[in-house]
Amino acid sequence: MVAMDQRWPFGFDMRADAGEDAAEAEHGLVPVERYRLSSPAAFQIIVPAVMVNRTRRYKRDDDGGNFCASACSDGVQAGKLCQSCQSRRRRRLPADSGADFRNRRGENRSMRAWVCHSLQDDRSGLRFETEWPEPTVPGAGEVTVALTAASLNYPDLLMLSGGYQYRPELPFIPGMEGCGIITAVGEGLSGELIDEHVIVGGRGGCLAERMTLPASALRIVPDGLHDDEAAAHTVGALTAYVGLAVRGRMQAGERVLVLGAGGGMGLAAVSMAVALGGEVVAAASTPEKLAAAKACGAHETLLLDRAAPDFSAYKGHFDLVFDPVGGPAVMPALRTLRWGGRYLIIGFVAGAPVSLPLNRLLLAGTEVIGVRAGEYARQVPGSGPRHLRAIDTLAAEGKINPFIGLRVPLDRAGEAFAAMADGTLVGKAVVTF
Repeated sequence: MVAMDQRWPFGFDMRADAGEDAAEAEHGLVPVERYRLSSPAAFQIIVPAVMVNRTRRYKRDDDGGNFCASACSDGVQAGKLCQSCQSRRRRRLPADSGADFRNRRGENRSMRAWVCHSLQDDRSGLRFETEWPEPTVPGAGEVTVALTAASLNYPDLLMLSGGYQYRPELPFIPGMEGCGIITAVGEGLSGELIDEHVIVGGRGGCLAERMTLPASALRIVPDGLHDDEAAAHTVGALTAYVGLAVRGRMQAGERVLVLGAGGGMGLAAVSMAVALGGEVVAAASTPEKLAAAKACGAHETLLLDRAAPDFSAYKGHFDLVFDPVGGPAVMPALRTLRWGGRYLIIGFVAGAPVSLPLNRLLLAGTEVIGVRAGEYARQVPGSGPRHLRAIDTLAAEGKINPFIGLRVPLDRAGEAFAAMADGTLVGKAVVTF
């Protein structure tokens, strides 16, 4: 049994999952333990392995100032080391608290939110509501979280027109991932969890000031990530990890081509492939996107014509292709794979899927692999927590970090959707509260 901070009044049973992916050990990741709670509530919060036994007490002064993340009470700036105890402060409580911190605790009767009322190709069904009903009071095993930041992903955009495989019932609040502070807990959960800083995730709901959800959908924010980074961390990093390390069986030293390397998913793949020891070539359509890929660690960059991509200089060069784009780049990119290479299909931002010549795949020994991180977790019991802890460990160690190209306040989230739709967005878009 592991002694945890008093803020977590549960007993955690640390037992390594017998089915742990070999890829994690091969890449030198901290073993991914499963933390089972002895509390009667069916409740689990994912903790990065590097944070086990780390003291986590947070203080807030009367003016909303920030203190360090240890038992020390000295002031320290976000992301800096406390000079007294060398503890890095992660948490950022709102200094102005939106005029009244109680509003973040759900004590008012309405909240601000983006709500999709109808499915439209031009996103006209999405409206900013200033008096949307509060979420329900948390039930058993549930919490209410006050969002401090949310991040947009391409599925969020597709859902607004009904173009995604999951279609939520109308009206719905989009936003698959975010970061926030627990403000209320339901039956079976300790009140000590209130004010805890967490990552939230799901199929929607994050573009609202507050949301109520199962506590099992929460994770502790990894060390070193600010609110906007924590909000933008999960979807990209998880898909990149499952695609490269798990489904793609990537080995250190292998050569990886990342298509769409200027988008949030592509840049997450660049960072992940570098963190896993790959030699990475990033392909994108503008110099600005290539600069972002270079900042994420790409060893080489390739400027592409979207209509007629040319990879002739890399024929037979790569072990893996990571493709979140599809479209005209597919066939030229297939030719860059060596014999036995792996082509990872992530998505189809460029349009409808293309047909593949099976004879060519046969002759070249090519593997074409579909990657859906969420579905993998549903099909392979126990894999989800392992993969989440793996990416959180990499983030806490400073090996990966989301590239954020646009930050807007909540009332301007429509601008972020527009930038994503017209292809001008570089990296992730984050909405702040």
